[in-house]
Amino acid sequence: MQKKKYLFVSLLSAISNFSFVLFVNAKKTFNDANTALSTVSGKTGITEASVTNISGNVVTTVFIVAGLIFFVLMVYAGVRWMTARDKSESVEKARNTMIAAVIGLVILLASYAVTTFLQTNVIGG
Repeated sequence: MQKKKYLFVSLLSAISNFSFVLFVNAKKTFNDANTALSTVSGKTGITEASVTNISGNVVTTVFIVAGLIFFVLMVYAGVRWMTARDKSESVEKARNTMIAAVIGLVILLASYAVTTFLQTNVIGG
């Protein structure tokens, strides 16, 4: 009895969810997305109406935040290493933190290189 009730409720919710879909405004090309974004952004007061500009700003902000995190981790690990007072466990933790921060920086630089390559060569920006 419980299974039938669960099945009925699931079926009823699925039907109600899919019955209210009226239309979809899918865009076929990248330029179509820019024109639709310009229309919407004009009504909201957003000044930037280009998908590439907005995505570029988001990527730049992510890179800046990741760089700041790297800097903070390096300072934290350096202070921890200097205050370790010959405790091998604290020195090892500080060293591991520095290694992890450098690995993160390498990943950040690699992602920046890939993003720049895609932007200049593939997208044509």
